[in-house]
Amino acid sequence: MPIDLHAHSTASDGSDSPAMLASRAAEAHLSALALTDHDTVAGVEPFMQACALCGVEGIAGVEISALHILRGTIPLGVHILGYFFDGVSDGFEEALSCMMEAREERNLAMIAKLQRLGITIELEDVSALAQGDVVGRVHMAQALMAAGHCRSINEAFSRYLGPGGKAYVPKERLNPQQAIDLIRSHQGYAVLAHPGTLPLRGHSEYYPFIENLVSKGLGGVEAHYPFHSPSQRTLFCRIARSLQVVVTGGSDYHGQNRPGIELGRGDGSLQLEYAMLEQMRQWYREH
Repeated sequence: MPIDLHAHSTASDGSDSPAMLASRAAEAHLSALALTDHDTVAGVEPFMQACALCGVEGIAGVEISALHILRGTIPLGVHILGYFFDGVSDGFEEALSCMMEAREERNLAMIAKLQRLGITIELEDVSALAQGDVVGRVHMAQALMAAGHCRSINEAFSRYLGPGGKAYVPKERLNPQQAIDLIRSHQGYAVLAHPGTLPLRGHSEYYPFIENLVSKGLGGVEAHYPFHSPSQRTLFCRIARSLQVVVTGGSDYHGQNRPGIELGRGDGSLQLEYAMLEQMRQWYREH
């Protein structure tokens, strides 16, 4: 039975509740699923409870947004996945609270920019779409669609909410080392998420970048990812093995907010075996 180590719920920017994710994992015949919401573990407890009821092994996780400055001038958005095999410690969400506060300030700044562009959207409108969960850019995109300003989420991001968009505001982030340190200080296991989305090229650029993260405590590389090409997957597997860390993978499932991506299968190219999770636990025990 396959596994999936990267999925999002309504606690961040997914469309399925944590409990619904567990149900969908059972329907997809997954043996294990990790919940890795952005910068929060608020959905972990209900997710784990629902997994127990559905007969799916739930893995507590998080995806932390970090910022790395390459060669002193080039900003790289780096995502670090954290997995907590023994559950999330009580202090972890508190440690993330400063990031959540920065997210709220960013939301207000982006809405202010939209209003200056003549788009009359209020934070209350966006919060209503989030239905009590963490408010993010995907909810702003939905508000823009509902108000007739965009036809799709992709258009909302390209015109307004993504980097270079008219209302974009960069968010405060930890650097990758701080993200890894935060995860490991709370007995977690750190993995570099979807390295193929970084603006790096080939072995000569990726190897030293990943090697540096491994020296800071990184334990895995998410090589198997729907938006990685076959050559990228081969490259990241080779780098991970040469650095003696684990090759991992996941679908990055967001439900209806990312159409065409299925739990456990991604775009249809994923088939992740349970042995991958066992290798992660083995590396964690030895380090």
